[in-house]
Amino acid sequence: MALLQVDDELHVWFIDLKRHDSPHVFDGMLSSEESLRAAKFVSERDRMRFVVAHSVLRQILSLYLGVSPGSIVFEVGRYGKPALCGVPDTKIRFNLSHSGDVALCAVARACEVGVDIEQIQPTDIIGGVAGQFFSAEEQRLVAELDVDAQAEAFTRIWVRKEACLKAAGLGIGGDLTGFSVGLDDPGVCVPTSDERGVVWALQELLAPGGYCAAVATSVPLPVRAYRFEDSQFPGYGAPA
Repeated sequence: MALLQVDDELHVWFIDLKRHDSPHVFDGMLSSEESLRAAKFVSERDRMRFVVAHSVLRQILSLYLGVSPGSIVFEVGRYGKPALCGVPDTKIRFNLSHSGDVALCAVARACEVGVDIEQIQPTDIIGGVAGQFFSAEEQRLVAELDVDAQAEAFTRIWVRKEACLKAAGLGIGGDLTGFSVGLDDPGVCVPTSDERGVVWALQELLAPGGYCAAVATSVPLPVRAYRFEDSQFPGYGAPA
């Protein structure tokens, strides 16, 4: 099967974690380090969500690299962002996020990328979390909305900020209060400066009901969406 090409665009893969909750399918696919991380989950449901998300990530990347999923080796940056290791001349960049029953994998070429998906948070946690992690402008935007709209707005801002920090390789090690992402039109690619002044092309993504998602890249790219359909992976999956 020919390698999947990602030149001049961004591929975002939607993964329904419930659909692939079959432990034996992924036996032997994860590294020893990933297996140890999975074993630390107290909840069997959470453990399986981790196993599925990280196993499917390997299967997706194998399409671009032309190697077996289990042979892929990752290295981890200072703040935990994974990258490919030991693959000569590859320019593939990727990022993974999972929340609840859904995961997203973003793949680009020669372009840093960060993706985040989150379940919409309950209204009663918004004030405390926003006060700790949102800029004054973002807190004002949320507070001015009707109570019924605040939870979704809060989560939209959160995933936008997380996507930028993950693209930069900072994750939650960065200062979320140090920059603002706002609530601009979700269908528009918005240039956004992070806490260090680095500009990211920020886009919201279509997400299942009850979730919000966003992706940030170092250059603006059109998004091609895929849905991961089969854990045995006979093909590229279906357009999302």
